[in-house]
Amino acid sequence: MASASTSTSQIGYPSDVIRPVPSFTLEIPDGWVAAELPGALVAVGTPADDAGPWANVIIRHERTTRTMTLEAAAKGSWARMLASHPDAELLDERLARAGEVVQYVRETRIPSDEDDDTQQVQSFFFGPTEDRL
Repeated sequence: MASASTSTSQIGYPSDVIRPVPSFTLEIPDGWVAAELPGALVAVGTPADDAGPWANVIIRHERTTRTMTLEAAAKGSWARMLASHPDAELLDERLARAGEVVQYVRETRIPSDEDDDTQQVQSFFFGPTEDRL
């Protein structure tokens, strides 16, 4: 039996083809710590051994097309939220501005059988235009 010859090439990360996540700086309160979290670039918050709810900020990144709107991104996110938490409640949502950055902000509650519902404020915004496909 004759063996097939396979040629290969290499691509690197980061590169023009595989672009890195845009850099950012995040100010956090004194005493907060950074941690890795599956599906997130980073999670920062109060230390895990604190009593009470975990106050935190979780940063995720998703590359989008230039035609994606904040409303469409938020609608898709809400559909994913309901798929994993069908009893999630939408408390408020609106467009907002932080300096020059337009954001879509949503407040939700995920009820719990115990007495510790999860309440979230989510903010969606786009990074640099050149980062969008």
